[in-house]
Amino acid sequence: MKKNFYDVNDAGRTLLWCLILPQILFLAFELVLMLFAGDRTLEQMLELKPVIILMAMISQVAFVITYYQINKNTNPIVAGKINVKNFGWQNVLICILIGAIGLFAFSPISSTAVEFLKFIDFEVTEGFLFELSNPFWLILALILAAVIPAIVEELIFRGIIFQGLRKYGPVKAILLTSFLFALIHLSAQQFVFPFLFSIVLCYVVLKTNSILASMIIHFVSNAISLFMMYFNFQMEIALPIGAVLLIAIALVFVGYLVIWFLTKLLKNTEKEKTTDEILKVVEDAEKAPKFNGNRYYVKLGIAVGLVLWAINLIYGVI
Repeated sequence: MKKNFYDVNDAGRTLLWCLILPQILFLAFELVLMLFAGDRTLEQMLELKPVIILMAMISQVAFVITYYQINKNTNPIVAGKINVKNFGWQNVLICILIGAIGLFAFSPISSTAVEFLKFIDFEVTEGFLFELSNPFWLILALILAAVIPAIVEELIFRGIIFQGLRKYGPVKAILLTSFLFALIHLSAQQFVFPFLFSIVLCYVVLKTNSILASMIIHFVSNAISLFMMYFNFQMEIALPIGAVLLIAIALVFVGYLVIWFLTKLLKNTEKEKTTDEILKVVEDAEKAPKFNGNRYYVKLGIAVGLVLWAINLIYGVI
């Protein structure tokens, strides 16, 4: 019998798979490239656009494999809160607004963190994977960097990991999931924004009981970023770094406050259960495997993630 929930063991194993499997696939892909490189060097092969696109998809492929493995004995629709039927257009519109507000509220402090990294002579990689020079590349970028991550990453992080950690309470689950979501990027320059944004994503899932909410918000944020790059929209403020930091911090607080008010308008997708439905849930819970509160995999995943993060920070090899 398949279980209708994720536990801590599921969350930890998912984290480990999502950290280790992409590295294995990256290594295998590079070996294949070396076999077919001919007269080209590996560095030259990695500069080819088709190769760049395939490399960009490796992590998402690893996440899909992980999702399949973890859900062999689980009902992902119920366990992962994939509630679509009762979502409603009001929730859709609110989530679109939250996605836009979150992007503009959290980007300045993320940019300030990147400027600090530059100040301490840390090598920062800027720009998108490939140049958004025409509508074709924009559409491709929207698929690769907005649609697919919004679906796959939400199924993993707000689906399995967040739901698996909710047994420890909403606050701990939100903060730990957000830390893990930031950590999985294995990049110092891509830590602040994912952490702050994930707090919003987790909270809206908590309010709506549907990861469709976080998928929409995630997509909107990434899509707007891509459109801004396509139209080369940039905003520069000629102020001292201290003033910029204060403004960025203020925007984070204002952004959270506005988003919190907006979440008050979100509707819960799970209808109130009848007595018979409650009894059925209790009966199923008694038959299902007991909750596994073992934190071993979570701790091991965090340790592995920190090691990989540190390696990338020092050597930039990941």
